[in-house]
Amino acid sequence: MIYLTLTLAGILALLVVGMNLYDAVVHCFATVATGGFSSKTASIGFYDSLAIETVLIVLMTLSGVSFSLYYLFYSQRRFDLVLDRELLTYLIIIVASVFFVWGILVFEGDYERNLWRAFRDSAFTVTSIITTTGFFTVDFDVWDTGAAMTLVFLMFIGGCAGSTAGGIKVIRVIVIFRTVFQDIFRMIHSQAVTPLRVGDQVLSERVRIAVLGLFAAWIAVFVLATFLVAI
Repeated sequence: MIYLTLTLAGILALLVVGMNLYDAVVHCFATVATGGFSSKTASIGFYDSLAIETVLIVLMTLSGVSFSLYYLFYSQRRFDLVLDRELLTYLIIIVASVFFVWGILVFEGDYERNLWRAFRDSAFTVTSIITTTGFFTVDFDVWDTGAAMTLVFLMFIGGCAGSTAGGIKVIRVIVIFRTVFQDIFRMIHSQAVTPLRVGDQVLSERVRIAVLGLFAAWIAVFVLATFLVAI
């Protein structure tokens, strides 16, 4: 029902902003699934419409949120879920990355002082990449190396656990960073008892090892694939 609601709401929104019914259905199916398949060769860049891009940015962002949060919000009316640690981190990463990429594009002169267009392309591309949707409005291959590397990092992170987005998932990134800081703290204070926490939840050693193992596997596959492509 959550998936169906997002899909129908997305189709309706795209119709309102001027997309025809067939394209609205195709693009909404690809957006909620974060699959990125478009009926146009130029993807969303074909429309050159701020309204369509805005609708898809919102829909891609919502599709990258854990469906468990939607379910709890619907079944228990828990408004405190907006303070969920993974959700807040996910949104902060998106906002920070949009402004960071925008700053690089402006500073490097890729957009010849067209600040608004740089921000618009940055917002759409960052959201599309972190949710692993894959829509595009501009050829970001020609962007500065700093912007391109930021997109690669976002691709690794992905959306929230329990969403349709790919990537390592934000919650695992949080666990990895907390593990690093915890180990540094333990080196300084060897006798301290420091449980690994995410929000109010204490994570077991089994969960921590599982997350680190998955992360190691991701890096190994990435290195191997990069090497194979290089040769």
